Amino acid sequence: MRAVNLLPRDLSQRRFALEYTSRTVGLAGLGAAVLICALLAFGYLGASGKAKDRQETLDALTAQLAATPRPVSAPPVDPALATDRSQRVSALNSALAQRIAWDRLLRRLSLVLPRDVWLSSFVANGPAAATAAAPVEGATEAVPAGGTCSLQGYAYSQTGVARLLARLAVVPALADVQLKSSAQTKVGLRSVYQFNIEATVVQGA
Repeated sequence: MRAVNLLPRDLSQRRFALEYTSRTVGLAGLGAAVLICALLAFGYLGASGKAKDRQETLDALTAQLAATPRPVSAPPVDPALATDRSQRVSALNSALAQRIAWDRLLRRLSLVLPRDVWLSSFVANGPAAATAAAPVEGATEAVPAGGTCSLQGYAYSQTGVARLLARLAVVPALADVQLKSSAQTKVGLRSVYQFNIEATVVQGA
């Protein structure tokens, strides 16, 4: 016997639409679930690969560290040698703190020396050491700080001597600059003034 649909036509169409929508939603949900599972699996595989690489790197570094020879411990320091070294360093620092370099002092003197004045000698005397002397043109030895120095030379006029005194007064390494003597004399056929200037050498300048 032939089946006959006795429902109204519009009701049959609504039922078909509802069934189609349900199937579409079910397929979309299933696709979303499959996509999420695929993303989770991909993330797990990536993390597993990174963890494996890091573990291999850690194993390689551990093996390298194990193969590295351990440093040999230094032998114990002899207390007597350590004390002697400390005393030597202290004595050297004390000596260096009480001395100034001649080359630096003479370089400063050359900067302030007037053109019409020239030096014939430069002598430095230490208060607790033997007298130390150096030529005018450079030296690398040192002078005990707190000693005195003497400058002897010639100038074409008394004005040149006074100009030299004023310039020596601004040299940081010198203090108490005093003119001890200044007398007219002759060098060849030229009349000049021979002078003697003394000053105190300043420590650390």
